[in-house]
Amino acid sequence: MRPAPNRIRVGKLQLPCSAIVIPSSSPGFQPYRSCSVALLKPASTSANLQARCSAFPRSAGASQTNDFVADLASGTWHPYFRHRIVAGGRIGSYGHDRCGTTKFLSPNKGTDCCMHIDIGLVVAGLVVLTLGGELALRGAVGLAMKIGVSPAMIGLTVVGFGTSAPELMVTVQAALADQPDLAIGNVVGSNIANILLILGVGGVITTLTCSAGVVRRDATAMFLSIVLLTVLGWHGVIEAWHGAIMVSLLLAYMTWSYFMDKRDVASAALHEREVEETENVPENALVIAAFLLVGLAGLVGGAHLLVEGATSIARAFGVPESIIGLTLVALGTSLPELAATVVAAIRGHSDVAIANVLGSCLFNVLSILGITAMIKPLAISPDIQSIDMWVMLAAAGVVIPMLWRDKRIAKVEASLLLAGYVVYMGFIGYRLGVV
Repeated sequence: MRPAPNRIRVGKLQLPCSAIVIPSSSPGFQPYRSCSVALLKPASTSANLQARCSAFPRSAGASQTNDFVADLASGTWHPYFRHRIVAGGRIGSYGHDRCGTTKFLSPNKGTDCCMHIDIGLVVAGLVVLTLGGELALRGAVGLAMKIGVSPAMIGLTVVGFGTSAPELMVTVQAALADQPDLAIGNVVGSNIANILLILGVGGVITTLTCSAGVVRRDATAMFLSIVLLTVLGWHGVIEAWHGAIMVSLLLAYMTWSYFMDKRDVASAALHEREVEETENVPENALVIAAFLLVGLAGLVGGAHLLVEGATSIARAFGVPESIIGLTLVALGTSLPELAATVVAAIRGHSDVAIANVLGSCLFNVLSILGITAMIKPLAISPDIQSIDMWVMLAAAGVVIPMLWRDKRIAKVEASLLLAGYVVYMGFIGYRLGVV
């Protein structure tokens, strides 16, 4: 009898990829490699799979030295053991009532039958996250219109928060899952992608122009927020009080923008056009509620799938989670901004395209990192601290003079931005030893 898909056969058992048992350090066992973990079977002919608690870390006072974990002949599991494998061989939450709970790695990084599951999690997470964000945004815009909020204010607040919702959910989920490198990498990588990739793509489609008001307010605020993040990040951790400062600065910026819109007709009109870019906004109260609930569920669920899959892939290939955050996760969560910028550029709404990117970078720093740090402080990896944050700052420093000088990003300049992103991706490959 052949094993079912995604299952491996050991003795009379067909075990799922997510249910392998013990570490290779256990004495008397020979590793059987499959499904990205080490299956261990006794060197003797015994059908019983045994583990010695003394062979790996255990809680103080543990005295039990030999327990039956699984009987491969009968297919029964020892009732005291609970186990979960993540692709890449990491055993998380392996526990025993006497041996305690510990974590360890199996010796191989194979990805045989589990890798496609992790890739599926990432793809599904991105799809659910994007759809959830779009539904939540439309529902929020519909609710704001229903209660009489002005279009300019909706564009300033609701659209800004809505387009950053996927990044927020992913960053919070990563932080809560003790993956700070993934969280920080997502924000820094998203900002680099926004400036170099998305503005580059939009500028290649059509010359992007903007008003002096956008440059004075949004571009300056975006650049200063990135400078602030670089300064705070130099200390190696973003503390809760750092997050409180960021959120306070965001609220101050939004208040200032609100009063600016009252005096500057062009700025107000820009925020109104941002609302107009949001299509199929519901008007019925029940539909609005459904959009909000389903959208929020999609954001939470999609973020969870994306973080789980991305973390597993990082472990499977031995890639730092910061790199996965800077590339795979950052690109995935930036897809809504990329789509919105391309659509705006095709429609000739280049000022909206630029405002979307600048606003997204600003919200990524002050809102997403600020809120996440208030929930759980974020440690910053040395690579992000010494390399990627400076790349982000340099990218912003290149774009700002373009906007200040000509109030536009021409096709030649956009091509240079795209080339810069390709070089950055190549440099990441070099850091991994791929290039």
